Amino acid sequence: MSTSKLTPREVAFILFLGTVVALILALVGAPIWLFGIVGGLTAATYANVREGLHRRRAR
Repeated sequence: MSTSKLTPREVAFILFLGTVVALILALVGAPIWLFGIVGGLTAATYANVREGLHRRRAR
């Protein structure tokens, strides 16, 4: 499995998305361990979507 480098735009998007999710969790008073779970799921989902887009472009 190869890992590709993230572009600055993708890094900015991930940081923005993480900030939005963290603000929502903080506003609803979620426990701190939930931040880690949601952050991990967000990153994994983004990685899977990105990999799928690269596979689709390679065809």
